[in-house]
Amino acid sequence: MAFVLNHFNNTSAGKGDAPKQWAYQSSTDAITTIDDSGYFNTVVGYLRLGDIIYIKDSTNAVSQRTVNSATGVTPVTTIPYVYTGTIATADIADGAVTAAKIAAAVAGAGLMGGAGTALAVQVDGTTLEIPVDTLQIKDLGVSAAKLAVSVPRTTSVTVTAAQFNGMYAAPKLLVAAGGANTLHIVHDVAYEVDFVAAQFASGGAVAVQYDSTVNGAGTAASATIAAATFNGFAADSTIGAVGALASAASTTTVNKGLYLSNATGAFTTGDSIVHVHITYSTVTTAV
Repeated sequence: MAFVLNHFNNTSAGKGDAPKQWAYQSSTDAITTIDDSGYFNTVVGYLRLGDIIYIKDSTNAVSQRTVNSATGVTPVTTIPYVYTGTIATADIADGAVTAAKIAAAVAGAGLMGGAGTALAVQVDGTTLEIPVDTLQIKDLGVSAAKLAVSVPRTTSVTVTAAQFNGMYAAPKLLVAAGGANTLHIVHDVAYEVDFVAAQFASGGAVAVQYDSTVNGAGTAASATIAAATFNGFAADSTIGAVGALASAASTTTVNKGLYLSNATGAFTTGDSIVHVHITYSTVTTAV
């Protein structure tokens, strides 16, 4: 097959010697044919080095090519158009960054790598893929909201002294419930005590639990830390605990938030702030 002139249009608004944008559609040729060197020889006098051609082929597949030869020089050659800007978090669909895409970076592909990676853009109902690698992603441009829920994430919650002293009767929310058929799995918890003046006293074993059951009686989501440990802090301190999903009915864990509470009795006297850094994943359940 061959190039059809009346299917080729200049879509640029500007004039002069600046690179232009063109659109071409073929009802008979596939992308692989259109990409061949010399396909656009008929319009060699119009094309300039750096011009961009948006192509839609006979199967409705789309591509963007950049002219790689000088005006008037044949054969006209093109190369894939590469997006060179940055992608901010608002440009990435929620949940689009999966663990598989991140893991693929190790092999040099996927979101963080280069080969085989593309930004999908909808153009008149057709998906156009533009190559993307890590350099095109803005630093800190992927927020937690953009990650698939199965990707581990860390959130930090500030627990005031009043909330820590009162969490026996009023558990403190750390992570909200994820919705129907979701289960939060805690990987680890780090407690950062910002000591003020008075040590905590009394209390009982501290842990993250599912739901807001009082007195630390909810289904355990982490290992416990003895009250004596928190009561012994007399300066800025840190301590951690691993996740620990206890054996329990799924009605007590599925679609439940993660809360901080303690057993035995309320803590007293302490005036320090406790920062809780919790790393967790959210999975989809069958029930």
